[in-house]
Amino acid sequence: MDSIFEMYNRGNQSQSNKFEGTGLGLAITKKMVDSLGGEIEVQSILGEGSEFEIKLPISLEMKDAESV
Repeated sequence: MDSIFEMYNRGNQSQSNKFEGTGLGLAITKKMVDSLGGEIEVQSILGEGSEFEIKLPISLEMKDAESV
């Protein structure tokens, strides 16, 4: 599963002609989440799909400052 977060890597190479893309989206997302001190998790069921969860550390003080 960890390899799907590497640049230019796609989970299922046999689908490469069916779906376009370079394989950068998850790598970029992981770098952004990591830089914000968060984490990204994935759960996948073969033939059904994948679900991603992103957790970011946000304090109430940061949230209040954004609403001003």
